Amino acid sequence: MKEEQELVEAYRRLNGSFQKKCVFHVGASAGFFSEYNMMLLAMLYCLTHHIRFVLFSADANFAYDKGWTDYFESFCDEVRSSHHCKLNQRPVGGWKTMWRMAREKRSVGILCWKLKSQLFSLMAFFHKRCTGVTYYTQDIWHELLSLRTDGRYRIPELGIDGDLSTALRTLARITWRFNPEAMNEIRKIRSAITLPEKYMGCQMRGGDKFIEFALVPVEDYISVFKSCPDIKDVFVLTDDYRIMEELQNHYKDYCWHSLCQPSEQGYFHGDFVKNGKDYLRWRMLRFFASIDILTGASFYVGTRTSNPSVFLYIFMPEACADTDGDRNLLSDSTLGIK
Repeated sequence: MKEEQELVEAYRRLNGSFQKKCVFHVGASAGFFSEYNMMLLAMLYCLTHHIRFVLFSADANFAYDKGWTDYFESFCDEVRSSHHCKLNQRPVGGWKTMWRMAREKRSVGILCWKLKSQLFSLMAFFHKRCTGVTYYTQDIWHELLSLRTDGRYRIPELGIDGDLSTALRTLARITWRFNPEAMNEIRKIRSAITLPEKYMGCQMRGGDKFIEFALVPVEDYISVFKSCPDIKDVFVLTDDYRIMEELQNHYKDYCWHSLCQPSEQGYFHGDFVKNGKDYLRWRMLRFFASIDILTGASFYVGTRTSNPSVFLYIFMPEACADTDGDRNLLSDSTLGIK
């Protein structure tokens, strides 16, 4: 704990020494780990370009009251000005992309959305000049997506000297620290299940994931589990209890565990963020409890199309494998964050 706190303080000193400033909007529109993983990339980009990283999370789609510090310890300066809600965002597609989408969907609404975003960009330019901010999220976004896994990152103040995943692992240690209140609630949620000292973990998605990628068949996970024949307990991160029923009915050689409830039949991000704050907080804490359990697994099986899996590979690469046939979830030339 002391070592991590010293690392956080070292990051604060280094980050605060830079003159240029970037305000990064986390929780703007996507699922939590899509937002979180991109935040790690933004932090690394800012460190390597001597830019002060500042967070905006007051309107985060996972927020209960304050934003980031509803669940996690603070690690950098934060701003709360409401203008970031509109002017500081993940960028929309280019004009060619918007025109193609408009033609396919026969809707001018998409083009109007693009025009509105251009107006916001102009307003953001003037607001940055007035507040002394150099970059907003959209200004560095495409640079983040082009960061390569085969790059070398040297930041001696933080003990970083390695490839992209090594650098991001250090930044995860700085940021992935639950505050005491959240940690107490996570422990209570975890107490609902009992796991042995050694267990495996996996994520099996339902819900809206099929929109982005074909869902991975259960059989593909089972074939990877067989590489650890002595471990029969498996914790499953899933949003669809029907998956648990399939596992329990057809793969009885294993003892399956999950925090998923029988009433849950798939996560749809658009529906999730429409719920009340108390419900959102409870679901987020239970989600974090599942991730906390997975970080303690002896072996984790994921997929490179899953942002939680990307995070877990960053966090504990020595224990991770994936159903795509490559042990390294970051094996492509660029990080597979969506």
